[in-house]
Amino acid sequence: MKKNLRAAWLATALLLATGTGASAADTSRIYLSFQPGQKNTARGLVQQAGGKIHHEFDSLNAVAATLPTAALAGIRNNPNVLRVEDDPPRFLLGCDLPAEQVPYGIDAVQATALWDANNDGVLDAGAPIGSGIKIGIIDSGVFAGHSDFAGVTMTGYSDAWTGTDWNSDALGHGTHVTGTIVAQLNGSGVVGVSPGVSIHMVKVFDIYGDESDPDYGVYWVYSSTLLDAAQRCQAAGCKIINMSLGGGAPSQTENDGFAQLYNAGILLVAAAGNYGDTSVSYPAGYGSVVSVAAVDQANAVAGFSQQNSDVELAAPGVNVLSTV
Repeated sequence: MKKNLRAAWLATALLLATGTGASAADTSRIYLSFQPGQKNTARGLVQQAGGKIHHEFDSLNAVAATLPTAALAGIRNNPNVLRVEDDPPRFLLGCDLPAEQVPYGIDAVQATALWDANNDGVLDAGAPIGSGIKIGIIDSGVFAGHSDFAGVTMTGYSDAWTGTDWNSDALGHGTHVTGTIVAQLNGSGVVGVSPGVSIHMVKVFDIYGDESDPDYGVYWVYSSTLLDAAQRCQAAGCKIINMSLGGGAPSQTENDGFAQLYNAGILLVAAAGNYGDTSVSYPAGYGSVVSVAAVDQANAVAGFSQQNSDVELAAPGVNVLSTV
């Protein structure tokens, strides 16, 4: 998997170096923010330019679209347009998977002290296990048939580009994250932090190509795809949204969207980043999102983890055993 990830990152870096991402050289993927009540005008501008709208964010008075780069100057000058900005990429941040190890992270965050205080391997009667709370996970899907998910209530949505169902996971990343959250205390496998929560998986990442392709690996998505996924989590009733992903470029429209979700009472959590430097990753870098760095079993900062003033929490993130 790590080889495939490296191949995908290299291919992505080459694409981004052109300044156009996956779009053709003469097109741009953008957010277009418009004056209240001018959605039809904005749609018309995109259509007249021969562009395509990918997502509509009515609560933000914005759309995400691809259109000819030559048309941007004219659109920016339209009095009904408030802002035109890039729709930046967001990447999956890989899990560090061990061959075999006792899962130290659950005890490190004192989860078992809440629901198995006597360490007998059985949930304590009346213990807080997260019942009634739905957590949204934006990731690569989940292998819902895993034995550690038996009895867990799961729903989901798969973005159209993946071409696969939300309850499948070719990468394993989403399944790993899900297990860390909700794997059941059932005498086998591992156990998650909150074994009583329900899960809503929004699948936006998948594998593309085949193993003979040098670019075989993990696809990346745009900021607008992430924002759309987060709004789908809200619509599904999620109180918490987990995002083990990020990218180096911020977006005001994305920032506004996450601020809306935060103000609606949703706890937003994202990875601080895996570049191992002091740069800021987004969405973790927004004020509405909790930025989480990684520490190892000795509580030392992981070498790959971001270290910056925006980090708010650190959690076990090295050799964490889960449902993959």
